[in-house]
Amino acid sequence: MESWHCIINGYASNGLGDDGLEMYEQMRKVGLVPNEETFLAVLYSCAGADAIKEAFLHFEEMQEYGIKPKIEHYLGLIGVFGKKGDLAEALEYVEKLPFEASILILILFQLRVCVYIKKNGSKWHPERFKLKILKIHTVKNEVFGRS
Repeated sequence: MESWHCIINGYASNGLGDDGLEMYEQMRKVGLVPNEETFLAVLYSCAGADAIKEAFLHFEEMQEYGIKPKIEHYLGLIGVFGKKGDLAEALEYVEKLPFEASILILILFQLRVCVYIKKNGSKWHPERFKLKILKIHTVKNEVFGRS
């Protein structure tokens, strides 16, 4: 199974997300059952293929295999948004996470925003996102009684 994960991740990391997703389909056709690591590789491939809708379909598919998403899977979805440049949608998704977004998630999101802006240019400014991220963290801390 590890070989399949390496191949899928390899395609994704070389900008061939569509090929990574095709490899996943081949893996399933030969009867292998995906696990948590498989879905991390699939989400990474979705990011490489700019396939937001497909990423959500695979995220839902995890439950069909009895796999409960972990924080890494949620970060994978955030990565799909960020890679495509849908920064506002990514921030909206972070605000709706079914758990308290840790400072790590918020920092990783901020880094994704900065990388996207540096590579592609954007009318969005990191300072603007920083304020929104700080607001999310403050609101969640108030709700959960943390400082």
